[in-house]
Amino acid sequence: MASPHASSFICLPFSANEGVVHAYTVYFAVCLGSALIGALGAALFLVQVLRARTDQPHGSTSQRRILIWLAISDLCAVIGVVARSCYWLAYWRPKHLNQETYFSHHLPPAIGGAAVECWVFFWYLATYFWTFFFAVDIYNTKHGGKW
Repeated sequence: MASPHASSFICLPFSANEGVVHAYTVYFAVCLGSALIGALGAALFLVQVLRARTDQPHGSTSQRRILIWLAISDLCAVIGVVARSCYWLAYWRPKHLNQETYFSHHLPPAIGGAAVECWVFFWYLATYFWTFFFAVDIYNTKHGGKW
């Protein structure tokens, strides 16, 4: 997944030169590409697992359930990364650099940007926790539940 750190406050107006704007444009294009690749991988995994689940009536293991929730949280994080990247690539332009900043004019995009960032941060955190739970489950399986 693309990193959420460099773009935490993209919705707020700031003054920058053309080089910074170009660098952010490239960054968000890479974020969009990597997010779409991640979404494709997670979606293919979910389709494969859910198809196998219907073919095999056996009960699911804890590792399988953890991996399903990991893929779901990854897809949810991708939704936020795609929304943030599309906002930058389609809407935000260098023309915003020289405008006077009025609080009431920039408040709706700032709130929307903060909401998207909260969404991305929450689902990144969920993805990290599901990865940790998977590691703990693997450890328990390998060592027979002995710590």
